[in-house]
Amino acid sequence: MTVSVAALLTCFNRREKTMACLRSLLGRTQLASIELTVYLLDDGSSDGTAASVRKEFPQVRLLDGDGSLYWHGGMRAAFGAAIEDGYDFYLWLNDDVRLFDGFLVNLFTTYDAVAAQESAANIIVGATRDPVSGAMTYSGFVHASRWKPLWFFKLQPDEKQPLECDTMNGNCVLIPHAVVELIGNLDPVYIQTAGDMDYGFRARKAGAKIWVAPGYVGDCAPNNKHLLWRNPELTLRDRIKLVNTPHGLPFKPTFHYARRYGGWAWPVFFIWQYVRGFLRSIF
Repeated sequence: MTVSVAALLTCFNRREKTMACLRSLLGRTQLASIELTVYLLDDGSSDGTAASVRKEFPQVRLLDGDGSLYWHGGMRAAFGAAIEDGYDFYLWLNDDVRLFDGFLVNLFTTYDAVAAQESAANIIVGATRDPVSGAMTYSGFVHASRWKPLWFFKLQPDEKQPLECDTMNGNCVLIPHAVVELIGNLDPVYIQTAGDMDYGFRARKAGAKIWVAPGYVGDCAPNNKHLLWRNPELTLRDRIKLVNTPHGLPFKPTFHYARRYGGWAWPVFFIWQYVRGFLRSIF
């Protein structure tokens, strides 16, 4: 039985990373049971990314952005195009992930194991590690405390068995069509961050479960660009300007996220995220 999988990526002006990711993806999916189609949203890159992809990977379905989509908007556009075409599974993949041999076997073996005991609505998260230190970088999340609904611990993957979690980073995530039938695409309110975690929460609320696959599926260095507004070397005025940008902590999506998941004390959690960020950069 052949399973159709749509791999979804978005990129902007980091051609070498994007090409390396595609090589690791397309060079490691030679499974007879997997029919893989790659959707890549190029959000207006000016570094020749699209031309390089067309030359080396003409089978990739390139979608065009205008530079205003950022990660969330780009992934939502690619996801939407794939959903319209219809697949059995959807694979979210950051373009800075370098996948290991057997990553798809790991993800699907995990899915089959949990689906045999649960329903078909199971999301499988592939954890990644730092290519230099080997430390975990992206994975699933579990709530830190019932009294802190917006605070989480990142889940260290087990070497042998899947671990259930509450939500996830979107760096490498396998989503079955059964989940898409429940909740559809990503929420358009988000811009750069938090949309992946929101999707996990929505899936859980709809009855799906989320699991971190055993071991690591690839390397992915940490990206802390969204924390630039906390940099104490910048003037307070510059930091305030940065905070409401896509790579900062923009007010509208942050308000939406806090209100949706912060419980009765959501206004406190919403304000505290900004207060905490500025305090950490001072002390």
